[in-house]
Amino acid sequence: MKRFVCMLFLTFSVFLPDSAQDSPYAKLRTEARMMFESRDFKSALPRFRDLLYRFQKEPEYQYGTAVCLTKLNQDPDEAISLLRSVNISEYNPLSWYYLGVLLHRKYLFEDAI
Repeated sequence: MKRFVCMLFLTFSVFLPDSAQDSPYAKLRTEARMMFESRDFKSALPRFRDLLYRFQKEPEYQYGTAVCLTKLNQDPDEAISLLRSVNISEYNPLSWYYLGVLLHRKYLFEDAI
């Protein structure tokens, strides 16, 4: 019995710090996704930007930030850059649509096509 308790304690002490460190980002990711899905782009944008700052190569955060910027009509150059990166990773086919919308807004019709 003592051996079982020691093994259990050792297991939790090894894995607990990792999950504790990940939980703020998991909560932030969940909040960002919920706000994005409910079309609350103004509230989702700072959360996606924070996640993108920490995980710069993550296509989900690039896409979320870019779509929020597009919907809020803010910083189109940053959104274009993010969407081009998302398109390379083939994360979400809708990224092509949003890239076309942004390029159209900037009067870059040939590129938008």
